[in-house]
Amino acid sequence: MTKYRISIINRQSEECIALLTDKVNFDAMVDFCVAQFQNGNSIDAPADNIVITDYITQDILWDYNHDFEPPYDEPADIDDDCGFDPYMGCYTDDC
Repeated sequence: MTKYRISIINRQSEECIALLTDKVNFDAMVDFCVAQFQNGNSIDAPADNIVITDYITQDILWDYNHDFEPPYDEPADIDDDCGFDPYMGCYTDDC
């Protein structure tokens, strides 16, 4: 029996991209949604949001814009301290 509906939401429309049963792992559904959203997979235009809803009650169970936290990204200048020796308290030439 269908339990979940995954929809991509654009400014003009909402398009259902998947109907799933309760046998599907919820974390797998979330991973699918994140991949779809980040790759811009929608028919009309790039998506504004992607949601997982309960098929029967239409309650939103997961919302990309509110529930997704991107993984921690290292700062671009993480290696700018190359050659700094914290024990000596100065830069060395072993870069």
